[in-house]
Amino acid sequence: MSKKVMVIEDDTDINDLIVFNLKKEGYEVSSLYKGEAAVDFVAKIRPDLIILDVMLPCVDGLDICRHIRSEEGIKNI
Repeated sequence: MSKKVMVIEDDTDINDLIVFNLKKEGYEVSSLYKGEAAVDFVAKIRPDLIILDVMLPCVDGLDICRHIRSEEGIKNI
């Protein structure tokens, strides 16, 4: 069973590059380009690792991280 990684990065070139390389190494990868739906998506897919851009439009990456850390079911990701 491969490990699940979530990439949250608004720059499409960087996002695509990270996703490509992780998939090439055998990881199951999901990605988002916007942070608004990130917490719900994390709760839904339960990744093993999140690669999170700090400077996202609309929702700051640090706010997303704080919100994930406050949710009981996903705070240990």
